[in-house]
Amino acid sequence: MIAEMIGVPEPSPDDSFVELGGDSLTALQVAIVAEERWGAEVDVQEIVVGTVREIHERLLASIRSAAPQNT
Repeated sequence: MIAEMIGVPEPSPDDSFVELGGDSLTALQVAIVAEERWGAEVDVQEIVVGTVREIHERLLASIRSAAPQNT
């Protein structure tokens, strides 16, 4: 999703969001799309300062915590 929104074909997991051309507005868009698509909540600041890997891990953690628990 990040690559799609920034327009980078295949970013490395260790590329930073900003180095790829991301800015605060794009980070906000990423956060909104993540919440709409997967119910994931991620802070815009975490996106801006994060690498692709860190953002991915944060999104996964948020998705998992929002998923209904089987009891």
